This record gives sequence, C-alpha cells and structure tokens, in this order.
Amino acid sequence: MDERQKGTTMDHVTPLYPASKFARAYCDMQDGERNLFYLFGLAGLLALVERENAAVPGRHALDVHAITQVVRAWADCESDTWTGGFVLELKDKSRVYVEGYESDGWGPHSAASVVQMPAGNDLPNLSSNHCANLFGWREDLSELAEYLRRVSKDKTTMHPQMLRDLP
Repeated sequence: MDERQKGTTMDHVTPLYPASKFARAYCDMQDGERNLFYLFGLAGLLALVERENAAVPGRHALDVHAITQVVRAWADCESDTWTGGFVLELKDKSRVYVEGYESDGWGPHSAASVVQMPAGNDLPNLSSNHCANLFGWREDLSELAEYLRRVSKDKTTMHPQMLRDLP
C-alpha cells in the first residue's frame, strides 16, 4: 500500500448484537457484584425483540422503550442455552410476558415471544408443566431495575435497516 492509500481503506465491520444499547448497558454493569444471570437474558431478549420488530414491524406486541419495570422473572441455563421469561409492566400499566431462549449468542437460532397478560393477572397463563414452575419466579431483582434505567438513558437507536441486517 502506498502513502496515498494509507488511512483511506477501512475494514468493513457488520454491526452485531454487542453493538446495541442493550448490550452496552449489560457490559457496563459487569462488576462482579450483581447477579447477571437474569440480566443476560433480559438484555438478549430485548435486543432480539427490537431486531425482529425492525425486520417485521409489529411482529412482537412490545415497544421495548415502554417498559417501566420487571415484575418477576424465571430462568434456566442447565443446558448450553439460556431460557427464561419476564413479566414486564409498561408505561400504560399493562403487563406483557416475554419469554425466549438464547442460542449462538442471541443469533439466528434464538427465539422470543411476547404475550399480553390479562388485567389483574400476576402471572402469565402457562401450562402446569411449564419450566417456570420448575425453576420458580424471582421478584425484586434490583439489577434489572438499574438495567432498565441505563437502557432508557441511552437514546441511541439503530436505523431499522441496520437492525434488519443483523443476524
């Protein structure tokens, strides 16, 4: 490469999940003092929901920016994947249940689902043999409240085309 070309060529880098505001807030909180087990799942699920909504508008009935709190959560990672779910309260006081599993670093084999919860329900309507019943529900996960505060402060959003191009 001659002197004229130096500094003018750049490697093409495809933006991946770790570049999202959800991943940035997660990484900022890795200090060894918090339980990141649930945080890992929430960060991945929110990024996946946002990415899938960008690819297919309205695919999931959830605006990730409308979340005010995590009411309760369950999770499991006994296999090579993270699996779990969250009851989320939204700005309008309605609740949704978000569930999913991680595969390949929240890659193309991961999945998320969002279900509106009936008013007055504390828990989603799940089958009696659902994994949540086996692993149990946790409440008062302060690290998730802090995480949502960090995410809401990050006003950067990826262009919808960039989100659609992510794996």
